[in-house]
Amino acid sequence: MPRPEWDLRFAAWGGEISSTREYLGAMGADQARLQAVINYDQAGYGGSKDALYVEPDDVPVNNAIITLVRGVMADHLKSAGFPARAASVKSQGGTDSYVFQNTRTPGATLYPSVTLYTSAWDRERPLAVTPGFPPLNWYPGEKEGTVTIDGDPFYHSAGDTPANTTDKEPFNMGWCARVGLLTALRLMR
Repeated sequence: MPRPEWDLRFAAWGGEISSTREYLGAMGADQARLQAVINYDQAGYGGSKDALYVEPDDVPVNNAIITLVRGVMADHLKSAGFPARAASVKSQGGTDSYVFQNTRTPGATLYPSVTLYTSAWDRERPLAVTPGFPPLNWYPGEKEGTVTIDGDPFYHSAGDTPANTTDKEPFNMGWCARVGLLTALRLMR
């Protein structure tokens, strides 16, 4: 593969939004080179569904990256190491990726930034499907026009430990990693 025109960076932090803000601030002039952000959050467990989600698909600056992620998901659904079901969903307003889309500051640069995950919040929640982004191979019987986001009973609690989450469903993190890396490869083409 020819060397891309930009760097592919991997970053890990534990302070979620505060660490993300520090990272973006430390980029300085390099921010202008930022092509896209693929964030992994809540990728270790799903209470009842075996599905992969990407958000936000209702932010216009994300159209190209959402289309790439959805393409990777569609190409690999049910393949070994990938989920059988996937969906993109509207902004739920809580992930690190939103630091790169500071819509609260007038005139702020908005960077394409998505989050891949397998559960959100402490319980399932139905969301309306964003027009133009239907779920991929979704669950039969799901109410038309909605996607139910899986919940995690250990979300932001003292029970959010590897023994209760990633040790039970390590394949979820694999799904996110594979989809994210294949998306990055397509982005670099």
